[in-house]
Amino acid sequence: MESADGITYSSLFTHTDTQNSLTNSYQYFTSVPASTTRYLKFIYTLKVGGNIAIDDVLIDIDTRVSSLEAQEISIYPNPAKSVLYINNAQNSSIVITDMVGKIISNQISEKENLSLNISDLAPGIYMIRFVNNNGAAFVKKFIKQ
Repeated sequence: MESADGITYSSLFTHTDTQNSLTNSYQYFTSVPASTTRYLKFIYTLKVGGNIAIDDVLIDIDTRVSSLEAQEISIYPNPAKSVLYINNAQNSSIVITDMVGKIISNQISEKENLSLNISDLAPGIYMIRFVNNNGAAFVKKFIKQ
């Protein structure tokens, strides 16, 4: 949940675990300016012995101007059916998430230009996050048809 005042919260996303899995990973990205205060609540209810658990929360606040943007990383075609081409992503970590933040794919690109097979992805909107060796991050959206 996210709030601008710490009192009134709106839900970022809700996930119901129908498989009773304890290994799901999620990421949430926001484009709120660095000078803006944001309050976050992480609520994860685990119905095992009546316990409620919140675990492994990482909040990464990056106020640097992304050197990845200067690299002009491009992805195409967008929308894509089976292959997503990426240019200028050398030495970057590439993480694909769905819109609720579940990590779909995570890999390191050693090549400047590469192609990703996305044919197994369900149609929808996805986020692709690039992080270089200096920790600078850049996020783009793409649509899988």
